[in-house]
Formats: sequence, structure tokens, C-alpha cells
Amino acid sequence: MSEADSANSKFCLTVDLPLPPALNAKEYNAWLNEARYAVITAWRAAGKPVAPDNVPLMVWLRIGSANRKQPASDCLKAVLDVLARELPISVEHTMVERNADFTGFCRVTIAVMDGADTGSVVGM
Repeated sequence: MSEADSANSKFCLTVDLPLPPALNAKEYNAWLNEARYAVITAWRAAGKPVAPDNVPLMVWLRIGSANRKQPASDCLKAVLDVLARELPISVEHTMVERNADFTGFCRVTIAVMDGADTGSVVGM
């Protein structure tokens, strides 16, 4: 593996975000500002990593299982909107998991796909 390949395979960023409200809720803009700040802060703290265009990325979204009233697809859309707006990435795959460990927030991990065929992720 070349040095460039090694650096590409290490791209991984994890950020905890408050659970987004419904996309049409009046609280959505306040959530959007808070989420943007959290994403930018985590990205800067990680050294502003940039994944090259030719590297497939995956977003793994873990949300609290107690919040079943809100569809997981709404959470995913809100999170992907923030990521697309704030980070220099192009996401090719997503995975959503409900998890009892994440009450009141969601954990977002963006990582390099180990292989598009396998679905495994490097660095997680």
C-alpha cells in the first residue's frame, strides 16, 4: 500500500449531534446551527481531514432506539444535509442503526469503505 493509499484509508470522523427535530418543525433551524457547529468543530479537531474523490465513503448513523416516533429516514436526511453543506466529502453509502446507548443524540461516523463489495469500513 502506498503512502497515499494508507492516508486515504485512515479517513474517519465521528461526531455526536443532538437528535434532529422533524424537517418541517420550527426548531429545525436552531438544530441546524447547532449541528453545523458540532460538525465543523469535530472536523477541525481531527485536523481537517479530506478524503479524495475516488475513495468511497460511508456514513454510519446511530440513533437512540427510544426515539421511534421520528422516522430514521428523517434523521438521516437532516444529518446528510449538514454533512454535505459543511464537509468536503461525497457520501456513497449510508447505514442507520437504532441503539439504546444513544438517548437524546445521534452518533455520526464517516469513514472510508474498505471495499465497495464488502460493505466493511476502515477505522471503525
